[in-house]
Amino acid sequence: MNLLELRHVTKSFGNLRAVNDLSFEIEEGKITAIIGPNGAGKTTVFNLITAWHKATSGQIIFKGEDITRLRTYEILKKGIGRSFQIINIFKNLTVFENVRMGVLARAGKGMNFLRSVDNQSFSAIREKTTELIETVGLQQWANTTATVLSHGDQKALEIAIALSAEPMLLLLDEPTAGMSAEESQYTTNLIKEISGKTGVTILFTEHDLDMVFFMSDRIIVMAQGEVICDGNEECVRSDKKVREAYLGSEQ
Repeated sequence: MNLLELRHVTKSFGNLRAVNDLSFEIEEGKITAIIGPNGAGKTTVFNLITAWHKATSGQIIFKGEDITRLRTYEILKKGIGRSFQIINIFKNLTVFENVRMGVLARAGKGMNFLRSVDNQSFSAIREKTTELIETVGLQQWANTTATVLSHGDQKALEIAIALSAEPMLLLLDEPTAGMSAEESQYTTNLIKEISGKTGVTILFTEHDLDMVFFMSDRIIVMAQGEVICDGNEECVRSDKKVREAYLGSEQ
């Protein structure tokens, strides 16, 4: 079953066409990668799906509903979460407080949770927060201020916050950017585990091809705002257009 569909989506910034007549579907429960050289349009696609940008033309369909003209907060409520290239967390709060903020937002409670949440609801929120922290393997850091976490653990925290919105589709924009090899391997394994534990559909962009090939059920390759290849690892490795546009080789 297709969870997300892009139908002939185009995005222009003045005379620059960042995305050109783009069409693809994302299957529910799968891990799909979008790769391509810098300027291929990958992040623009994410921005279009999450309404940070509005499509110039075309349709974005989620669970059979046209979401092309919805606002970002409406997209979130529909079940699409996102993690960014630059980590977006509250660094002066603890891991637990960070995740609880997301859980409270999902519950519609907001900042004044001590006044707005009764004992039963508070227990449920604490339980959900603890569950999410355990899902990303940060239970030993629950009471640690986020600013002292490693880069990889901060990314895990950001993913936990994204999961607090209970998304059906999770977008990860270069999840291993700026990480050491050890952190990258940890994050890659974590994302695979999260997919298996939660069943959330994952769409991600990444420059690390080893990670892409290890983690993806399917790979979409973009260049100059268009799809040039769509398939599995073998298909991508053997495609001449990919070698020329992304891998820089004509062999």
